[in-house]
Amino acid sequence: MNSARSLGIAAVGLRPASAMPRDRRLHNQPAEAPLIETETVSRSSRPPLSLAKAAASDGVTVNAVSPGTILTPKLEAAFRKMADANGWADGKAAWPAVERAVLPHVVQVPLGKVGSTDDIAHAVVFLCSPLAGYITGVNLRVDGRVLPTL
Repeated sequence: MNSARSLGIAAVGLRPASAMPRDRRLHNQPAEAPLIETETVSRSSRPPLSLAKAAASDGVTVNAVSPGTILTPKLEAAFRKMADANGWADGKAAWPAVERAVLPHVVQVPLGKVGSTDDIAHAVVFLCSPLAGYITGVNLRVDGRVLPTL
C-alpha cells in the first residue's frame, strides 16, 4: 500500500474586534481592541476526520494544522502600534518587551508568548513525515493552548 499525506493549514488574520460578532471575540475583547483570529480550514475537526476515513484504505493520512497567534511582520507592527497608543511599552523597544506588554490585552496565551512561523513549520514537517504515519484525522492546534482541549 502506498502512503501519502494530506495537510490543511488554517489562515490567520488580524482585524478590529468590532468587525467580528461578540461571540467570536476572544476573551470578551472590547470592540476597539484588535482581534487576532484563526480561521480554521473547517470550523471543526469533522472534515479532516471524514476525509481521513475515506482516504485511509488507500494509505493516505489526512490532518490539519490550526495556528494560534503567530509572529508576523503585520502582527509585530500592530503590537508596536498598540504599545505606543496605550502607553503599555515603547513601540520601539525590543520585541520581548512589547510582546509581554501587549499580549495580555489581546489574547490570553497560557505560554505567555506568541508562536513563531518555525513552530508551525515543525508541526507541518512532523505530520508530513513517516514519524506521523499512524496519525490521521486530527486537527493539530499550534496555539500555546489558547483554546482549551482535553
